Amino acid sequence: MRKTLSILLFFLISNPLSSQITLKKSVIHDSLERKFIIHLPKKFDKSKSLPLVLCFHGYTSSAEIIMSYSDFNKTSDEFNFIVVYPQGLKEKNTGKTHWNVGGWTKDSKVDDVGFVENLIDYLIVNYNINEKQIYSTGFSNGGYMSFLLACELSNRITAIASISGSMTPETLKQCAPERHVPILQVHGENDNVVPYKGSKKWTLSINNVMNYWIKFNKCNEESIIKKYPDRVKSDSSFCILYKYINSDGIETNHIKVINGDHDWPGINNEFNINQNSETKTFFTKYDIRGNLDIKMSYEIWNFLNKYSLN
Repeated sequence: MRKTLSILLFFLISNPLSSQITLKKSVIHDSLERKFIIHLPKKFDKSKSLPLVLCFHGYTSSAEIIMSYSDFNKTSDEFNFIVVYPQGLKEKNTGKTHWNVGGWTKDSKVDDVGFVENLIDYLIVNYNINEKQIYSTGFSNGGYMSFLLACELSNRITAIASISGSMTPETLKQCAPERHVPILQVHGENDNVVPYKGSKKWTLSINNVMNYWIKFNKCNEESIIKKYPDRVKSDSSFCILYKYINSDGIETNHIKVINGDHDWPGINNEFNINQNSETKTFFTKYDIRGNLDIKMSYEIWNFLNKYSLN
């Protein structure tokens, strides 16, 4: 039996002089404590129902790290939505944090989809979330998780955006959405972690992912193509948007980062990788700074916010 209990102890980790609030909280799912960070925007008013963005970290990473580089807290404050950063559990055999999406995580027994469903229930009750505007995004393994949610929780997840993620063969095999799901896939053509061309054993190619959703969403097979201005020449990359639309206005979009790697676009030189020991250690191992022509959190929000469940 699934039980969701609020752990009453929480920690204020925002600037006390600021009106926005960032809290560390947790729920219990499958007898496990599942942690998450929630950021309430400056204009938060519990009497008003707000959209929710779930932002999932990558493999071996954490909620704190993706919160630090994604810039979603600032975007949340500007556009008045709630953002939640769930924390993945450690794999028993490797000790690495993960989301159970199949592929290289197929030996995991963690019920992450059930956790997310219970987390959504908790957030609706406690923070007056707008149930018609619940979105998912994530980096790398977090992108895979967003695709899994599009497949298994399409009745609750309005739209998703995957950054440098993909789908595993297991996710594709069991994918059965109940409705057309708006999709944004952002990927560097030279990604050496999640290969653009895929790997038969554990990850689909980006073309295969796009083809699946274009077909499922019944989009026009002819794309609308837009080249973003190459504002920063020094990053040696630029972005092209391929937009596929169906008769109901549902989009299946791909931002291809030419010469891009396994990156989160828009992390500029002002980002302080030394802001804490966890972030410093992560960026020492995995420097995911890349294209600077677009601000990823804005691109994601502008896409997701176009959609609402009927």
